[in-house]
Amino acid sequence: MNTAHNHLSYYLSSIQTKFEILLTNINFFMKTNILKICVLGALLSIGACKDDPKPDPAPPSTTAVMIGNTGLTPQGSGTLTSYNPELQVPNNNAFQKANTYTMGPGLNSMLVDGDKTFLVMSGNAEIVVVNTSNYKVIKRFTGFGTPRHIVKASSNKYYVTDWQDEGVHVLYYNQTSPSKFIYTGLGPERMIIKDDLLFVANSGGPGTIADSTVSIINTKVDTITTELQVAFKPNSMQLDSRDQLWVLCAGFQDVIDPFASLPGELMSFDLSRDSLEYYPDSIVHVDTLSLVLSDNQLRPHDLVINKEGKKLYFIDNENGDDGNIMVHDVKMPMLTQAPYIQGFFYSLGYDMVQEELYGGSPGNYLLNGEVHRYRENGNQIDFFTAGIIPSCFGFK
Repeated sequence: MNTAHNHLSYYLSSIQTKFEILLTNINFFMKTNILKICVLGALLSIGACKDDPKPDPAPPSTTAVMIGNTGLTPQGSGTLTSYNPELQVPNNNAFQKANTYTMGPGLNSMLVDGDKTFLVMSGNAEIVVVNTSNYKVIKRFTGFGTPRHIVKASSNKYYVTDWQDEGVHVLYYNQTSPSKFIYTGLGPERMIIKDDLLFVANSGGPGTIADSTVSIINTKVDTITTELQVAFKPNSMQLDSRDQLWVLCAGFQDVIDPFASLPGELMSFDLSRDSLEYYPDSIVHVDTLSLVLSDNQLRPHDLVINKEGKKLYFIDNENGDDGNIMVHDVKMPMLTQAPYIQGFFYSLGYDMVQEELYGGSPGNYLLNGEVHRYRENGNQIDFFTAGIIPSCFGFK
């Protein structure tokens, strides 16, 4: 009996020992995993305290397109149209709404310079500066004859072409009138700056008066260094991605004998050499004899270039009744004669941010005109009514 009792006690004692060992293992397992869970929770908590990764910044976009409308010539008041490209909503008479008075006659061109926009008023012989955001007038410059175009040289310095005075004014923003004048040629029009050189297209002015030069001004000393001989009536210029200067010339119109008229031409010059600053008279004219419009009655103008600097666009005729948008690849040896976008265009602008074309159509030159918006592939995005004779564009 005692033997059986001893065996039972031993058996129970063995079970108790094993159970205690099991409990100990379970307790150790739980403590270890609880510790792991606590550590993991702490790590997750620390991770949660870190700043969330910032999203990529939104791509830049054009917030507004400004369209300058010349108005009825010669004394009709110019107007300003503001267009929201995202909402596709135009705001006509934006200048008058902001200032409670009219702009005055002869708005010819504009320059958007950050928070300042320069409106070149040929009819008023002045330049009006407005706030780019609200279009309120903040400054006026006087002392011009017939100002045409303005270009920025530095933070405080600008150049203004003038038909009546036949040259270029040097304008500093902290003054109220030009500080210097440089004679160039007849009918100076658009300008472009390359390093310390200012190129000025001398168009010859209105009608049959013709010039065929591009003046080159050293901007360090504001004197003419030399000039380029081009075709008749150069009016606009662009620099491409290879440092080639492209000059669009309207050609010469013989009103007595139309067959004797000279066609428009697109010419290019090599500005890529390091010696350009010191030897501007050695600029090489690239052979572009093939880049001539086939119709000698067309008067091309408004040369613009795309964001990549590889495609040029212009209007093939100054008569808005039949002006088409043309395109030219800067690497192509021939000029495409077929219209890229057919229409009735008078002015042309290019949005470097959105990479889009804007064409101004004057209608009958008496009523409000239209502006047509296109992608670079030629597909139309929108069109809207602007003011009388939409003639220039600014982008912000």
